Amino acid sequence: MILSDEDIMNFRMQRYRNRRRKGNGCVDSQYDSSANISNNPVQNCRTQTYPLNTASTNTEVEIVALLGCDNFTHRIAELGLGIGKKIRILISTGSGPMIVMLGNSRIALGQGMSEKILVR
Repeated sequence: MILSDEDIMNFRMQRYRNRRRKGNGCVDSQYDSSANISNNPVQNCRTQTYPLNTASTNTEVEIVALLGCDNFTHRIAELGLGIGKKIRILISTGSGPMIVMLGNSRIALGQGMSEKILVR
């Protein structure tokens, strides 16, 4: 899935509205179908972003956005991952945890976490 900057903002606003409606800190990790996410490659040619869990093995990607709640972004920061960091995907099987490399460190991320991290 390729997301533009506008799509990311729409997605974040929708999650914010849902969180305010529910009154709790986190919303589940599934993409909201009403977030108006576009798959038009012509519209998204400037920045092609996609969830980390869809990246293939042995590729280097840059983190461009985190779509989780405050607890999630804090946890990711504790692992050393953050916006602008370049990571290398060591193992990505499509099911189960994926292993990424940041510098000389290997980090295992579950599917739930990796789908909330947008990369390019």
